[in-house]
Amino acid sequence: MLRLVLVLLPWIAVGCTLVEDLDGYAGGPRDSGSADTQVPALDTAAFDTAVADTSVVDSAETPDTSVTVDTKPDTQPTDVATDVTVDTAPPPYRHTVTIDGTNDFNATAEKLTTTTAGFDTYVSWDDNALYFGYVGSDLGAGATANKWVLVYVDVDPGTANGATKTEAYGTQQHTLPSGFAADVYFALKTDESFQQLKKYSAGTWTTVATSGVTFKRTASSNFVEIRIPFSALTATPSRLGVLGFMLNEETTGPWTWAGTWNGSFIDGNSPIATPKAIGNWLQVDLSSAASPSAAANKKP
Repeated sequence: MLRLVLVLLPWIAVGCTLVEDLDGYAGGPRDSGSADTQVPALDTAAFDTAVADTSVVDSAETPDTSVTVDTKPDTQPTDVATDVTVDTAPPPYRHTVTIDGTNDFNATAEKLTTTTAGFDTYVSWDDNALYFGYVGSDLGAGATANKWVLVYVDVDPGTANGATKTEAYGTQQHTLPSGFAADVYFALKTDESFQQLKKYSAGTWTTVATSGVTFKRTASSNFVEIRIPFSALTATPSRLGVLGFMLNEETTGPWTWAGTWNGSFIDGNSPIATPKAIGNWLQVDLSSAASPSAAANKKP
């Protein structure tokens, strides 16, 4: 009996083949000639416990500040890599007016209402000159040799340099407003029969050459425009004060009207003994982008 057992054991070893355990089953060798009927054990481990992304910024991370933020509006079809300069302030106001008798002032930016209905002034400037325009019936059919357009200029407003009163015309004179002391004025008879440029010094108004001052009147449109070059002033300005008005020097009907800025004074006679006070003047700041009609330019 013992001999039989010894014979059977070698037969079992020869008839079986060891196959590598690839499926995790730890049951030892299996028959290579039959299907693997063993079922791998299920994964019973807990679900993935990795922390979900909560969009919270990692406070430990230092923000990248090495790149300059592009704050300039993109003016190219595609963004320019070097477009990182912040836009600067707008350029100073400039508008050149052609002195040809046609009103090409900007009606929105350069028109100033006056003390008289139906009369308006226009003011502009460029790098070289001041432009002053007037519209009103006394520049058309009502023009005479006794009616004047007067434009006064202060080359250094806010200082005491200059005249505090206008020059007397006929029986009339005017007190100039606070902050305005006149250095130069241009006078033109509405019928164009006379013009003059005067400068103030040491208490006296002196006639000087018109120094390039030009004008053009168009009677059919009741319009006149005047160009006063900065070279005609006593100094090259960085800021000016300007005011205008019209005056009738007839002794039988002296009158002042059409003052720059509505409300500057009440139209009427302005006798030398009790001169009318002019209330406002226009600031011309050659470094400012503000248009002439901007409320901030009404002084004081």
